[in-house]
Amino acid sequence: MRLGLVLAVLWCAIARAASPEAPHAASAISDAAVWNDRGIRHFQEEDYRSARTCFETASRLRPDDATIRFNLASAHARLALRIARGRMTRPVYAEAVAEAERAIALVPHHAFFHNVLGFVYQEMRNHEDAFRAFARAAELDPRDSGSRVLLGNAAYELDDLDGAIEEWRRALGLNPEGGEVLDRIEKADRERKLERGFRTIANERFRIRYDPSFPDAERLARRMLEILEEARRHVAAELSRRGNGSVTVVVYPPEEFRALTEGHDWTGGLYDGKIRVPFPAFDQKEERFRALAIHEYVHAVLYDWTDGRCPAWLNEGLAQVLAGEWDRSRAEAARRMARESSFVPLANLEESFLRIDRSFVEEAYLESYVVAHWIIDTYGTSRLHALLNAFARGVSTEEALRAVLRATGDEILREAFEEATTGLALGEVP
Repeated sequence: MRLGLVLAVLWCAIARAASPEAPHAASAISDAAVWNDRGIRHFQEEDYRSARTCFETASRLRPDDATIRFNLASAHARLALRIARGRMTRPVYAEAVAEAERAIALVPHHAFFHNVLGFVYQEMRNHEDAFRAFARAAELDPRDSGSRVLLGNAAYELDDLDGAIEEWRRALGLNPEGGEVLDRIEKADRERKLERGFRTIANERFRIRYDPSFPDAERLARRMLEILEEARRHVAAELSRRGNGSVTVVVYPPEEFRALTEGHDWTGGLYDGKIRVPFPAFDQKEERFRALAIHEYVHAVLYDWTDGRCPAWLNEGLAQVLAGEWDRSRAEAARRMARESSFVPLANLEESFLRIDRSFVEEAYLESYVVAHWIIDTYGTSRLHALLNAFARGVSTEEALRAVLRATGDEILREAFEEATTGLALGEVP
C-alpha cells in the first residue's frame, strides 16, 4: 500500500496543551503552551521539522504533559512518512526508521506509530520487520481495520497468501465498506489456487517462487536468479538507481501464465508489485529471457521510484530501451509511423497497456520506445531523474513535462519521431 493509501487508513491528530487556568500559574506552563501552539501551526503547514523543534521545546518545559508528548510523537511520525516518500538511500532509510522509533518511544501503546514504522520498513521492502510492526499495531488496537489491512499487505509481500487473506477478511469484518480490500482478497485467492505447491529460492535481493512440476524447474529457477542479478546491475548502471529491498518473482508454466494474463497473449511478463513471468520455452534463447528479466525489473524500479505514478508510455518505453528490444522490423514500422504521423497521443497511454485496445498495442509499445529513447538521448539521465522525481511528488504528466523538459506531450511525441527519422532509416536507434 502506497503512502496516499496509508494516510487514508491511518489518522493521527494533535491537540493544544491545556493553558494555565490560575492567573499565577508557573511561567513554564504558559511558555510550554506557547511552544505547543507554534508547533501545531507548523504541523498544520506540514513543516514537520519545525513542528518537532517546537514540541521538543514545549516538552522540556513540561516533560509530564501527555498532550505535548503525543504531539511530539506525531511530528516524528509525520516526518518519518515524509522522508519515506523521498529517495530511500540507506542513510535516509535509517533516518526515517529513527524518527518512527522516536515516536514509539514517546507513545509506545498507540497503533498509529507502529504502523508508521511498518510503512517505512515496507517502503524499503523489508517485509519481515514491516510485518512485525503492523502486527504490534493490530495487537494494540484489534478493532482498527487499517492496521489489519496493512498487516495483510505485509503478509502478502512475504508470500503468505493464507495469512494475507485472513487479515484482510478481518479488516472487512471491521469495515465492510472496504471495496479495495475485497479486490485484494479475490486476487490473492486466485494466486493461492494457482501457486499451490510452489517452492521458493531466494537471496538478499530476489525471492523466486516456482512450480517444481515444470521440467527442469529448479535449474531454470536458479539460472533465473543469476539473470535477475545481472539485470539489477545493468539497470543500476543505466539509471543510477537500484530497487529497494527484496523483489518477489513468480514463475509459472507457460499455460498457467497465459491463464493469469487473461487473454493478453502478447504479454511476455507482468509486474503488479511482484514480477510474474513464464518459464522460458525450451527453444527460447537465453538472451531473450534476459531481456524479459531486465524489462520487468525496470518496472519494479520505476514503481518504487515514482510511488507507482510513472505514466505507462514512459514506464514501458524505458523498460524496452534498457532491455535492448529493437530490431530492423521495428525500425521499419517506426519509419512508417513517422511518415504517416500515425501516433497515439501520449495522454491516451497513461494507464497500463493491458487496458488499451488490442489493435493499438504494437504501436503503443513502439511509440513508447521511440519517445523514451529520445528523452534519454536529448536530455540525459539527469533530466530523466528530475522527470521521475516529479512524478513521485504527484505532479501530473503534462505539468512535469512542461516543467522539466519545457515541452508538451504532443510536442515531445512529434519531435521524438522527427529527430529519430534519420536514425530509424539507418536502423541505428539502439
